[in-house]
Amino acid sequence: RIVPKMANWEEVRLLAASFQQIQSSSSTFHKLSERNCIELITKLSDMKLLEVMYTLDGREYVTPECLEAEIRREVNAHKGRVNIVNLHQILNIDLSYVEAKVSDILKCDKDFLLLQGDLINRSYMDRVCEEINDKLQVSGQVVITELSREFRLPLDFINQSIKAAMGTIIFGHLEEREGGGVIYTEAYVSRYKSRIRGHLSAVTKPTDLSSVVSSGHYSSKLFQSVFNQLVGSGDLCGVIHGRGEKASFIPAIYTNMQIHWLNSFLSSNGYLAFDSLTRLGVENPKDFIIQNYMKDGGDVVLLNSCCIGSSIQTEVEAAIEETDATNNWVDIEPFLPPSCTHLDTSLLLKQLFKDRKNILLFGSIYVSDNFIHSCYKMFDTVIKDKAKKAWERHKFHTREDIDVAPMRTAGNEKKGKRSRQARQIEYSEPDFRSYVNRDKIKEVLEENLMDSPEQLISGVAEKLERSLQDLFVKEVKAVSDTTSSTIQQRKQHSKVQEKIQGLWNILQLCEKSLRLFSDDVNVQISKHLLRTVCSVMTNTVLVCLLEDNGFKAPCEDEEIDNEERVLLTSKLPRAIKVSVMEVNTSLNGKNISAFFQKFEALCSKDFCEFVMKKVDRKKERQLIFNHQKSILENIRTEREPSMALHLVTIFLFQQYTNTLLDVPGRIIPRVIDVLCSHMKRDDHMKLLQYQKLIVEQMNFIKDRGSSVEIQQSECAAYTQLMELLDELKRIALNFS
Repeated sequence: RIVPKMANWEEVRLLAASFQQIQSSSSTFHKLSERNCIELITKLSDMKLLEVMYTLDGREYVTPECLEAEIRREVNAHKGRVNIVNLHQILNIDLSYVEAKVSDILKCDKDFLLLQGDLINRSYMDRVCEEINDKLQVSGQVVITELSREFRLPLDFINQSIKAAMGTIIFGHLEEREGGGVIYTEAYVSRYKSRIRGHLSAVTKPTDLSSVVSSGHYSSKLFQSVFNQLVGSGDLCGVIHGRGEKASFIPAIYTNMQIHWLNSFLSSNGYLAFDSLTRLGVENPKDFIIQNYMKDGGDVVLLNSCCIGSSIQTEVEAAIEETDATNNWVDIEPFLPPSCTHLDTSLLLKQLFKDRKNILLFGSIYVSDNFIHSCYKMFDTVIKDKAKKAWERHKFHTREDIDVAPMRTAGNEKKGKRSRQARQIEYSEPDFRSYVNRDKIKEVLEENLMDSPEQLISGVAEKLERSLQDLFVKEVKAVSDTTSSTIQQRKQHSKVQEKIQGLWNILQLCEKSLRLFSDDVNVQISKHLLRTVCSVMTNTVLVCLLEDNGFKAPCEDEEIDNEERVLLTSKLPRAIKVSVMEVNTSLNGKNISAFFQKFEALCSKDFCEFVMKKVDRKKERQLIFNHQKSILENIRTEREPSMALHLVTIFLFQQYTNTLLDVPGRIIPRVIDVLCSHMKRDDHMKLLQYQKLIVEQMNFIKDRGSSVEIQQSECAAYTQLMELLDELKRIALNFS
């Protein structure tokens, strides 16, 4: 469309005025008909050049500016509050147009608000607050919930409005409550305060505030506020005890009378019991005592059931000091009030004697340290006698057994086999509870402390139990010290007996094999046994005798030679020395039988107390089997030809003769000769061949370096020996 250019708004206004004049005149020559006007307005509306709204009857047009002005006019006409539904009926405008325009008004004008479908301006709320203030000044108090119902306003909204108007429009005191509140005038609060002051000033005993509120028909919150002001300002003399519904008012006159009575009781009796304070109405006796008697450095001692004054403290201190001076005991209970417990007694003594680390107190009985020491001394003789009886009964092996025994229990005891050498020493683990326990201690104390209370006897017994058990162990150790040397000798004798018996058994079995050799060979083997096995046996017995007689002996008895043996023997007593020298002389002989005779004499009861037993058949078979097994293991690992021949020969001899044999290397050829009648010919020839090769190799070694041919022969012999070594071992292993 073509929009005509307009000069200015002044021309538009002139045209509008001219058009309005023509339309208002009675002449119809230039006047537009109603239909033409409608079509013109419709055309302008369609072209968006004009914004108008139809009335509900369709007879009138209304512009937005006119609608807003009419809405504001209607709100003022209805005293600042009008319902939107009623507004659209009054203005004869569709409700949607009215709601839209109300929204525009609310956005641009903060003096208007929409509340539950009513459009309200600020003047209305000011008028409401003025009415509330008028009601308040007339009645003295108004309830906000009633105002909410009267003015048909939400409770939260009217509550906020009242808070905003307090001090400017509404003059009073607001008391907030759940679900509403109450407004009071200052005169009403003043009268209220006077009533509460008069009511509580007449109270002479602790009174629940809830009963005061109900009896005086007071408002609980206003009462609490006014009551706190009266107590805080000093208009009411007293204290509040508790909180909320359980709060109570304790007037000062009651507290003063109560403290006066308690002071009188404390000065007369020397204590205050908490149960008595509770009966007097004191709910927390400890706090009451601390606040009234200990806050300014009072001389009372606070316990669990009561507090103790200075008079009782002085009596207890005097009794304790006298007890320490006389090394005795004293019962504190008669000095204390009946309500005191044993724990109270302990607390009192700790408070009175703070510089002492340990206070001996058995229930209510105080005991001095010297009294405990005297009771401890009562058991010196008793413990020594019990220690001797325990030692005689249990026969401890060593002092270590004594240390271990108290920690063992009957459930841990294990039965084990005892060695034959220790059969003469009977041992069983002691039960110290049967010797030194609390019941035994109480029996001794009752005999010495006649007419003493059971509490004292039990306490002293418990105190002494551990120390007396330690003393018992110490005494048992002291008894054991007197016999420990004998026990150690027996242990050493047991070890020596076992070692000598083993060598003795081997020597007996070796003696049987001597019968299979000629006399000259027999002598050589006997000398060898005397220098080796018999010398070890002699040295072992010599070391044992030296230790038994208090002489220092060599650590390694096997390394003692003949000269050193003679020197050591000279230190022994004469009777023992003679017997040892006879044994030493037999070592230089040619016959084992003589050594047997002299050695058995040395091992008799007169000297060593060793019992040399003969080997039974079962033991003999076991010894031979073990010896053969040991030799067989060595044969498997041996790679040196001469030693391998030695081991195989000894093993075969023992297998065929069922005896033991211990010979030097030079006797091996004689042993091979003896085996000729026992072995297969082929096996025996292999032994002889191997022996011959070893002899040749030894000769080559003697002549080593003389010629190249000898060296080559030596290598050839050694190579042949190594080749035949496995064949030699096979002969022995066939018996395994």
